[in-house]
Amino acid sequence: MPENDARTELENKIEQLVKVAKEADKEQIKVMTNSLQISVGMAKSQEQDPMEIEKLTGLTETLKDIEEKNSSSKKIPKADIEALENFISKPQKKTTGAHVPTG
Repeated sequence: MPENDARTELENKIEQLVKVAKEADKEQIKVMTNSLQISVGMAKSQEQDPMEIEKLTGLTETLKDIEEKNSSSKKIPKADIEALENFISKPQKKTTGAHVPTG
């Protein structure tokens, strides 16, 4: 599978995830988390862009944290949804060189 097809597939999954998160349905998020984990595994096995894999891995971990933190409630708090959206909406540009934190 060409890299662009895989990336488009991953982007589609991320878009679905944002939509599901806005609806705050935990069961759906659990399904999407599992799907995303499979995609991460496939991306790794196909040796795709490490930055993309890192972002997807971070997104998966964020979702797991949200699931665990809200295991007793059916709906996910708005703050967690906003944090997820912020994570997803960060620019997905390739970086050149190492990121050096300032301040």
